[in-house]
Amino acid sequence: MHPASRRSLIKLAIVGTISGSLCAQTAIIRLRAVEGDGAVHPAASRSGRPLTIEVTDETGQPVKEAAVSFLLPEEGPGGVFANGLRTDIAISAANGRASVNGMRLNKDSGPFEIRVTASKDQARAGIVVRQFVAAGPAGASAKRALPKKWVDRLRRAL
Repeated sequence: MHPASRRSLIKLAIVGTISGSLCAQTAIIRLRAVEGDGAVHPAASRSGRPLTIEVTDETGQPVKEAAVSFLLPEEGPGGVFANGLRTDIAISAANGRASVNGMRLNKDSGPFEIRVTASKDQARAGIVVRQFVAAGPAGASAKRALPKKWVDRLRRAL
């Protein structure tokens, strides 16, 4: 085989391999909180509802097997996840959703943010989910701990 023809074949094989692998990778992902954004929790309680994030691609299709990381604040209102840490990771299912459950809230009342990031192949995205720890004894409902008008204001502010 002529050396120039051989170089052309090698170039074609490399280009075919590169373009084939790029087509299989996710280029852009988007995140959306489908449950848990704006939640109000009693102080020193355990969250009974999950925080659920939906991961989609640029066409709006669900992205499965994306790594979704959740990070709670170091200080102030917040808490720890069921694993006892301020961070947790979940993998998105076939419907593109990833959830964390059983967050234990601390006694500090006020708003806090959960930083959520996701990655799949070379694509990365992040959002902030806002929640609130209401003052009051553990087990008290948020509506009893704060007047309804304050809970409504807090939800709108978050």
